[in-house]
Amino acid sequence: MAGRLPLLDQTSLELRLERAFGRGFELAAFARRLDLTTQGAITVVADDGTAQTAPRDDRVREGGLTLTQLFRRHWRAGFTAAWSSRASAFDDLGVAGLLLGGTLTYVP
Repeated sequence: MAGRLPLLDQTSLELRLERAFGRGFELAAFARRLDLTTQGAITVVADDGTAQTAPRDDRVREGGLTLTQLFRRHWRAGFTAAWSSRASAFDDLGVAGLLLGGTLTYVP
């Protein structure tokens, strides 16, 4: 590892729009961007044993929707669908795909 400190620089930006409607329903749309860089070179070793050395310079973009419903006065359950992509200087670290998930939140 070579370079000056700080070793890692992470910058993020997020926009979130929420809209309540109906009987306790809420729809949220979001967009995120995350930049991750290192000042010095790092080495990543793949599963097959090959090594790649370069400064880390990743950019993640994500956008999606979340639909939730409030029930029993203090619980919010929901579903999220998002598209995410990550571009990286390293072959093994770049990804793109659809993410699906559920949430359960306690609202005091």
